[in-house]
This record gives sequence, C-alpha cells and structure tokens, in this order.
Amino acid sequence: MYLKEVYQYNKKESSKASHFEFGFECVGEKSPYLDIENILLNLKIVNFLGLNGYVLKIKNVGADDDYYSSFKQALDSLGIDYDEDDDIFVKEYYTGIAYNIDIDDYEAVVVGGRYDSLIDTIGNVLIDCIGSQINFEKLIKLMDKHEIFPDFKEEVDFYIIPVSDKCFEYA
Repeated sequence: MYLKEVYQYNKKESSKASHFEFGFECVGEKSPYLDIENILLNLKIVNFLGLNGYVLKIKNVGADDDYYSSFKQALDSLGIDYDEDDDIFVKEYYTGIAYNIDIDDYEAVVVGGRYDSLIDTIGNVLIDCIGSQINFEKLIKLMDKHEIFPDFKEEVDFYIIPVSDKCFEYA
C-alpha cells in the first residue's frame, strides 16, 4: 500500500497535472481470483465510505480467453455487477485485465489492472503483478459531495506527525 503524488500529462488538454493517489500492489502471483481480490479491496473502501453510486468497468487488454472467462465467471458468482467497456482509461503498461471504478460523475476514481510484463521491460525479470490506484482528490471531492465525515474538517486545523521518538515529545 502506498500514498504518493503523481504527475500526468494529458494529451487531450496538452497540460500537466499532479494529484495524490494511494494504491495496492500484489507481486508474484497470477490468478483471476487475485484480480478480483484487488477489485474487492477497492470496493470495500468505496462501500465503507457509503459511495453506492459506483460502476465497475472491465476490459481485456491481453489476458487469454480462459483467464478472462474465469475472471468474469467469478465476478458473476460473487454477484459483482460490471460493464465490459473498451473505452475505459487503461495505463499503457497493462497487459491483462484492466478495470476502472467510476463513482457518480467522477470517472476512473479507481484504476487497476494486471501489468505482468512491466518489470520484465524495466529489469529483464518476468514477474506477475496486479495493482490499483485510487485518485485521492476525486475521493475527497466525493466525500465532500456526500457529506461523509462533515465535522472532520471543522475539528482539525492541522496535524503534527512526529517522525522519530526524539521529536515526539516536542510535537
């Protein structure tokens, strides 16, 4: 799990922008059930926050037909609704199943997928990988829109986070 600032170039608008995202990665395993576990982890966060107006969109970027079929059958057996959508945002290094979770009017609040050949491209080692990222700014806007934790901002002016035992007492 991580939280980081990301810089992206938008070809449509010829602009650069940054946003914060947090995400989850699983390295070293390949299974359609692991792909679903990654999706379920993100849906757990969405549901915990009470953001019920979501749509899971999936796309096959390069998974073999048996793998993709097993993936969809598992989603169906778990009762997870999804739309197959070839127009979803897909990172260029995704090589298998990719997905987005749109919430309300916000597209791609969650972006995820299998990127099995990325590490091989960078470091000549073939390792199975899947990951997902949640756009933190979009999530905060949705939380504001739905008045989730409305008193949180009013009660907290700033945080002091001590980074070592030495500065704990001072903080």
